[in-house]
Amino acid sequence: MNSLTREQIKILVEPLKKQQKSPSPTQSVTPSFASPSMSPPPSKEITQIPAVPPDVPQYFIPPTQSPSTTQPLVYRPYIIGAAQVRFTNAKTKIDQTRDVLFLTPVMDDPIPVTWENAKQPPLKISDLQKTLVGNVSYAELPFAALKAKNYAIWEKDFADWLFKTQKLELLNSQQLNVSSMAGESERDFRIKLQQIAREKRDEQVNKLREQYASKYAKIDERVRRAQIKVEERDAQIKDQKYQTAISLGTTLLGGFLGRKTLGGISKTSRDMSRGMKKKRESQYAKEDLQALQEEKQRLESQFQNDVAQLDTKTDPLTENLERILITPTKTNILVRFIALVWTST
Repeated sequence: MNSLTREQIKILVEPLKKQQKSPSPTQSVTPSFASPSMSPPPSKEITQIPAVPPDVPQYFIPPTQSPSTTQPLVYRPYIIGAAQVRFTNAKTKIDQTRDVLFLTPVMDDPIPVTWENAKQPPLKISDLQKTLVGNVSYAELPFAALKAKNYAIWEKDFADWLFKTQKLELLNSQQLNVSSMAGESERDFRIKLQQIAREKRDEQVNKLREQYASKYAKIDERVRRAQIKVEERDAQIKDQKYQTAISLGTTLLGGFLGRKTLGGISKTSRDMSRGMKKKRESQYAKEDLQALQEEKQRLESQFQNDVAQLDTKTDPLTENLERILITPTKTNILVRFIALVWTST
């Protein structure tokens, strides 16, 4: 039997090789790239922090819990924006400034940073650190965060986003001409208004006292003179009673001794007439004093009524507070910085 040559063997095996390379009808072909509808794979974790160019500002947020030796925390990159937003209103004379901090993710996307996804963390600028956090792992850093020029673009976008989203809603007391502060609750504001109302009431009461001071001084002086007059009239009545008693006694004694009493009777009559006149004058003086004392009481009642009206006008518990919504102008938005920040939250 003749053996096959090498060329004949090659011709027989070639169809079998082609059949092995072709997929069967029931097999699916794995694509060489990810489908657009698939979510991107999670970023890899590395032990060392990625190298960042020196012209890219970088900060770290301290962890809220102690890192574990077995399961270290994972620090992920974000873009942080810090700004001062000023709110003004000429009508109510409001001029308040709010310091804001926002975090937004940075991703390997055509648009790596979107401020619409930003969150406001419970942080202050002083909480940011420039030193590395030890015993943690770091996620991969998107390439866009390594370009310093991108931060200028994100700063402009941040300012535009603040202009569209930031607003200040305040309460205003029209009676006291006082507005609440940013973040102040209605309850705290009304408590503050009560204190301001008391201080303003005391101030207005003092002004009322000054206005009534001259009236009180005049009426007090008139009362004082009237009291002196009553005392003088009472003293004159007592003296006149004494004189009349002497005259009457002298007249009676003269008549008893058989002397002429015509002159004594006349004098006694005049003394009695003077006594009656003194009594009338004393009664008139007492009536004048009583009238002045009643006038002083009416003045005091009028003062108390004016004070009571002040209490009604400055009662914060019954006032319908005005709500004011203020938005900033672009010139009143000052971006302090845009930076890369690492955090475990």
